[in-house]
Amino acid sequence: MATRNRKKVNFKTVNDLNALVVNSVSRLPKDITLIVAVPRSGYLVASLVSLYLNLPMCTFNEYISQRLPTGGRRTKDFDFENQDNQKALVVDDSVSSGWEMRRLRAQFESSGIMIETLFLAAYVSNKSRDLVDIALEITDPPQIFEWNIYHHPHLINSCVEIDGVICPNPTQEEGDGKNYQGFLENAEPRIIPSV
Repeated sequence: MATRNRKKVNFKTVNDLNALVVNSVSRLPKDITLIVAVPRSGYLVASLVSLYLNLPMCTFNEYISQRLPTGGRRTKDFDFENQDNQKALVVDDSVSSGWEMRRLRAQFESSGIMIETLFLAAYVSNKSRDLVDIALEITDPPQIFEWNIYHHPHLINSCVEIDGVICPNPTQEEGDGKNYQGFLENAEPRIIPSV
């Protein structure tokens, strides 16, 4: 019986990501003054970098339109009027094909912002390594991340435990053979997958 040649999937958990950021922040440039999160995939990584470096954070759209969110002491430390003394770090979770990173760079270049801006991704493929200024880890596809697994196309071909994952675990009474069907029909979802 022949078996198909399957590629190992690089699965990264939120704990893996946190450890990667913790072990990498000391190697980031010391003169960064603003963390910029790529919507939506970069929010988690950018938040961690921002927290560990104690720097203000905004979204990419806020950055290119030169408006920071209001509130919080740290956002007052960044000033678009004084662009010479600022350095921004645009952060995404991964770059694989590079399509999104190329789009972001083009959007930044046409924005007219003169602030020195670096681009970082936590996980970068060998093929797209040159699209970012800083790669925290080289990880080739296929890759799946805990923070977006329920919205990833690979989920279509995957088996997922229902009890305790998609919905809460049934009580002992609900898990009884005759009651289990009713539990499944009425269980509140914990996660609603996109695919």
